Amino acid sequence: MPTDPTDTSLLEQLRKTVAKRPDDLQGHILLSQIEAGLMNFYAASEAQKNVLRIKGHMSTVDDKFNYAEMLIIAAKGYISPEAEAVLNQILSQDPNHEPSRYYIGLLFLQIDRPDRTFVLWKQLLAKSDPQSPWVGPIRSQIVEVALAAGVTDYEMPAITNVEQSEPSDAEIEAAKEMSSKQRLA
Repeated sequence: MPTDPTDTSLLEQLRKTVAKRPDDLQGHILLSQIEAGLMNFYAASEAQKNVLRIKGHMSTVDDKFNYAEMLIIAAKGYISPEAEAVLNQILSQDPNHEPSRYYIGLLFLQIDRPDRTFVLWKQLLAKSDPQSPWVGPIRSQIVEVALAAGVTDYEMPAITNVEQSEPSDAEIEAAKEMSSKQRLA
């Protein structure tokens, strides 16, 4: 909750306003964002659920994913049947939606299907940008997942799809002032 009494009263006013105007799309979007920012993930998921209800068939994959992720975060990483259903809707629209694939892999771990998790996560590691938020968690678990899936010869892939950039003119000039030992470092 906000610590400033003004912020608290504004949040309470927004909550009351959207309760009185259940079809206020902008109000529910704002409420979802604020609640998530305050780490009130259950309240954020409820507001996002209303966003989906109001938008109906016009809901985007991002709208749906925001809802699923708020449910998952509110449940401390547990993929509930409700979150699973939303993730499956997303994947029926976009089978390559990487964050949804990550969470479905996590679901398979929760239901003791490391074989399915391994297949999904191995594909994600091969395709994903190394900076994607799911890459770290996958890399920290995939060897154990592989073993649980019966794959004993799995080797963690090197991070190869990191962009290599050329040094700038300023970096080249700065390097001229360095000793050879410093340049090598």
